[in-house]
Amino acid sequence: MVDRKFINVKPEKVRLVRLISAIRAGSYRIPIFQRDFVWEGKDMLDLFDSISRGYPIGSLLFWIPMMKLKDTGQFGPYVILSGVDDYSYILDGFQRVSTLFGALINPNDDLLKVTDEKDLLKFQIFYDLLNKEFVPYKKSYEVDVCYIPLYVLIDTYEFLVYLDRLKPLEKSEELIANARELATVLIDYEIPYVEILGGDIHSAVEFFSRANSKGKGISTDWMISALSYVEGDF
Repeated sequence: MVDRKFINVKPEKVRLVRLISAIRAGSYRIPIFQRDFVWEGKDMLDLFDSISRGYPIGSLLFWIPMMKLKDTGQFGPYVILSGVDDYSYILDGFQRVSTLFGALINPNDDLLKVTDEKDLLKFQIFYDLLNKEFVPYKKSYEVDVCYIPLYVLIDTYEFLVYLDRLKPLEKSEELIANARELATVLIDYEIPYVEILGGDIHSAVEFFSRANSKGKGISTDWMISALSYVEGDF
C-alpha cells in the first residue's frame, strides 16, 4: 500500500491497445485544468507515421494523487460513459493520448458518447493501403476499401471482416499484406510512461516542471491553471 503523503515515481511501459482499452474502461481521466486539444490534422497524422516506423513518441506522465480531482470525462471527440473507482490522471501526453484514442476506438462503441459530429470526423484517420500512408477523413473513403479506418486494424472481428472485402480486388495480396503489417505494428507497439503515486498538485507541477527541464518546458498557463485548482474547484 503506497503512502500518498510522499511521492513515488514508477517508470513502466504499456501496450498501445491496452492503453486504449483502459481509457475506454475509465481508468484514465483528464483533469479540468488540462489545456484544450490543440493539435492540427498534420500533427495527428505524423504521430501515427512515427508509430508505423517504430519510432518513439515520447513518454506519458500519469498521476494518482492524494485526493480526487474534477475531470473532463472526454478523450478526443468522446465522453467515456463507463468508469471505475481507481484511476489515474494524465498530466503529460494529453494531445497524443486523445489522438490515439479518438482514432483507434470503434466509433460505434456503446460506452462512448460523441460530443460533436465535426470533431468525430477530425479524429477519423484512414490508412491508404496502396500507398502506405495515413490520410485524413474523406467521405469517399467510407466506400473505398483501399482506405481502411485505423480502428479496424486493432479490432480482431472488424479486421477479419475487412480482409474478406479486400480479397476480390486485383491487388488483394498486396493490400492484405500492408493491412496486416500495420495491424501488427499497432498491436505490438509499447509506450513508456511514468506514474506518480501520491503528492498534491504543487508536488505534481514541480515534478512535471523538472521532468521537462531539458525538453519542451511546461507552459506557464498550464502551471498557473494547475496551481489554481483547490479541492475540486478554482
